[in-house]
Amino acid sequence: MTHYQDITLAPDAETCANHLLSSVHSRLHIALAELESDNIGISFPGYSYKPERKRKELNTLGTALRLHGTAQALDHLMATEWLAHLREQVAMALPRPVPPGAGNLKVRRIQIRSSPARIRRRQMKRHGLTEAEALAIYPDGDGKTTDLPFLRLRSHSTANTFLLFINQSPTVENSLGKFNAYGLSDNATVPSFGS
Repeated sequence: MTHYQDITLAPDAETCANHLLSSVHSRLHIALAELESDNIGISFPGYSYKPERKRKELNTLGTALRLHGTAQALDHLMATEWLAHLREQVAMALPRPVPPGAGNLKVRRIQIRSSPARIRRRQMKRHGLTEAEALAIYPDGDGKTTDLPFLRLRSHSTANTFLLFINQSPTVENSLGKFNAYGLSDNATVPSFGS
C-alpha cells in the first residue's frame, strides 16, 4: 500500500451522509468486482466506534472513504469512471503517497446472526430439518445485535438489502494480503494516518 485517495462526501438536504456513503461504496464494490481487483483496500478516516456509548448514532463511519493501493491500481480503478453519476455529491482527491511513519489499520466485515427465524428457514431449506428440529437448534433468544457502524447495501444477485457492519481498529502488525470486492480483509492491513 504505497498510495491513498480520499473521497469526501458532500451530502445535501435530501441525502444523509450514511446513505450517500452506502451509494459510493456500492459503486466501488461493483467496480472492484468487475475489475476482479484484490489489491485495493478501504478505510474510513472519520470512523468512530465506542461500544460503551449509550447513543448508537454516535458510532459512525464518517463522511469520507479512503482508498488504499498502489498508484497504478488506484489509477486503473479511476479510469473506469465508477463514480460518474455521483460526482456532484463527492469531492475526489488525487492519489497521494502514504506519509512516512503511518500506522496500520485492520478494516473488516463483522457478520451478525441477528434473526433466528431467518436462520431456521435457511437450515430447513438447506438441510431438510423440520420446523421443530430447527427451533430446537436455533431458539428465538439466540439472536445477536451490534452497534457497529454499517453501510446499507443491496445485493445485485438477489436484490435483498443487507447491512455491512464495519470494524476498523488499529493494529501493530503490517499484514499483506488480498482484499475482497468490498475493499475489506480479515488479515490484510491498510495504512493509518491523520487527514
